[in-house]
Amino acid sequence: MKSCIFFYDYLAEGFSKSEALQLAKLKFLKSVKAEELKHPYYWSGFVLSGNPNALVSETNYLYYLFVAIVLLGLLFFYFFKFRK
Repeated sequence: MKSCIFFYDYLAEGFSKSEALQLAKLKFLKSVKAEELKHPYYWSGFVLSGNPNALVSETNYLYYLFVAIVLLGLLFFYFFKFRK
């Protein structure tokens, strides 16, 4: 089942599920050597149902780093300002 492997490869690259399925089907059709396997009977049965969003979400770690630096700065300021 090359189309399933292609599908999961595209999911790992961050494509949405519907895009990954479309690209996997196209790649399968281009990669298959036997003409009989290009018939929709072999690849059209794979359908997407449910949430089509991508599995990999891009997180902005720079924001979290900025918040952590500000909090550490406030902590050091409080520590040095009010120590006795």
